Amino acid sequence: MLSKVSILTDVEDDYAIIKTLGKGSYATVYLVDDLDSYDNYALKSIDKSYITNQRAVSTVVSEIEILRMIDHPNVTKLYRVYESEGHVHLIMDYVPGINMLQKIMKVEKFSEKKAVIFLYDMLDILCYLHSKNIVHRDIKLENIIVCSENPLKFKLLDFGLSGISSSNDQTIRCGSPGYIAPEILKKQRYGVKIDMFGLGVCLFMILSGRSPFPGKDLKEILKANKKGIIYFAPIHWKLISKDAADLILKLCQPEPELRLSAKEALNHAWLKKVNKEGKGRLSFLKNVTEIPKNNHIFPVSSVEDIRDISVVINHPVDGVANKLIRRSSIGGEATVAHRKVIR
Repeated sequence: MLSKVSILTDVEDDYAIIKTLGKGSYATVYLVDDLDSYDNYALKSIDKSYITNQRAVSTVVSEIEILRMIDHPNVTKLYRVYESEGHVHLIMDYVPGINMLQKIMKVEKFSEKKAVIFLYDMLDILCYLHSKNIVHRDIKLENIIVCSENPLKFKLLDFGLSGISSSNDQTIRCGSPGYIAPEILKKQRYGVKIDMFGLGVCLFMILSGRSPFPGKDLKEILKANKKGIIYFAPIHWKLISKDAADLILKLCQPEPELRLSAKEALNHAWLKKVNKEGKGRLSFLKNVTEIPKNNHIFPVSSVEDIRDISVVINHPVDGVANKLIRRSSIGGEATVAHRKVIR
C-alpha cells in the first residue's frame, strides 16, 4: 500500500511497547523500546482502515516524505517506517515533556522574556521549513512540546496536515479552530504565511493566558477567527509591552500579503530585546532566504476523503472555553504492560 515510503514490515521484531502516550481516532502514539539498544522512541501507529482511498494514502505518504526532508533540532525526527497488514508505523524521536497548552494551563501565561525565547525557536523552525517550501498548516499550542530536560526548549510536532508549496489554485479547509488563517476560512489560495497567523495566535495566548478568538461554541469561534480582528483587553494586557502587541497584530494580519514572514518577524523591535541565549539559538537563520511570494500550497485531498486523517475545521471542539480554545488532543497517559510486543 505504501511501498513507496515503507521499507520494513515487522516492527514487533525491533520494538516493544512501554506505554501509550496518546490516542486519536485514526492513530495511537506509543513510547517504545528499541530491542537492541534499549533507547526510547515514539511510535505513531496509523490504522489503515481509515486510509480508504488514494487521496488518503497520499496524505500519509506526504507526511512521511516531508518528515524525511526535515533535519532540524527543534522538529521531531523520523527514523523508520513499517507497514503491516493493518497499520503503518512511524518510529520517531521521543520527546519527554508537555505541550504548550498544558503548560499555559499550569502557569497561566509566560513572561515576555520567556515568550521571546519561545518565539525565536518557532521562527527558527518556520524559516527552515518555509525555505524548503514546507507548510505545517496546523501551528497551535498543542503541537508544540516543552521539553522536560529544558523548559526553555521547544519542539514542533505533528506534520499530518503539512504540504509542499505550489502554484495550485485549489484549497483545502483545514486547521484547528481559533488558529486558522482567515484566507483558509474564506476559501482563498494560501501559502506559507498561514503558519505565521497560527504562531501569532500562540504568542497572544502564552502572553495573556487567553484566546484572541473566544466564543461559546464552534460557530462563534470560527466567525471571530475568520474576521481575524484582535482585541487586547486592558485587564490582560496592561502589563505587556506595546511592542509585543504590535508583533502579534503583524503576525495575525488578516490580509496575507501584509502579514510578516518568519524572516521579517525576526527583525521586529520586540525580538531585538532578546538576550544572548535566545540569539544563540538561531542556528539556521544565517543563510535563510525569502520564499517566492507567488508560492501557494496545494490541497492534498478533500475533507470528506481524508476523514480523520487530518484535523479539519468542521471537527467538533472539545471543552470550548473563553480562556483557551480547546484541550490538548493528547489525553492522559494510559499505561500498557511494560515491553508488550506491538501487534
